[in-house]
Amino acid sequence: MASKTDISNIALYELGLDPITSLTDGTDIANACNALYEETAKEVMTEGAFSSTIKRATLNQTTTTPNFEYSYEFQLPTDPKCLRVLNANTNIEYMVEGDKLVTDNSTIKVRYISHLTNSGDYDEMLKQAITAKLKYRLAKAFNAVNANESKLLYEQYLLIQRKSLAIDGKQGTSRQLKSEDFTRIR
Repeated sequence: MASKTDISNIALYELGLDPITSLTDGTDIANACNALYEETAKEVMTEGAFSSTIKRATLNQTTTTPNFEYSYEFQLPTDPKCLRVLNANTNIEYMVEGDKLVTDNSTIKVRYISHLTNSGDYDEMLKQAITAKLKYRLAKAFNAVNANESKLLYEQYLLIQRKSLAIDGKQGTSRQLKSEDFTRIR
């Protein structure tokens, strides 16, 4: 299990920067890691559906009725916080608006990307992607690389992210399209 400090130190090591003892050890490097870590991790989680971040929930209907277009409003999950809805029920129309989901269905179940705040909950692929993006952001913060190298670090992050999501996406069975799916699409 890698801590946030461990993940930060991997990025720092790969950049040739000094390691930190904690995100709050008071050094300039630790302060930068502390400032950049959570937002970087949240961005990476939002950008891809890593298996460790996917959760399911039945949403609670709010007491508010949308002003128009939809009949029901539901609260998106807050523990763990919903970063992005992947899908809801089967074949329903819905819209995410802020931290709410509106629809004409009176009950709703969602698969969503959750914000993991404990690095011990990360799978290996997510950890690698966060490390790569943090490395890119720290390099920019400390001018550790020139513009071309910075571009290469960002491209390296994108490559690691795509590879990680491809590996993660190979878990489970593939869904078969049914004939009614084709009819609905037409």
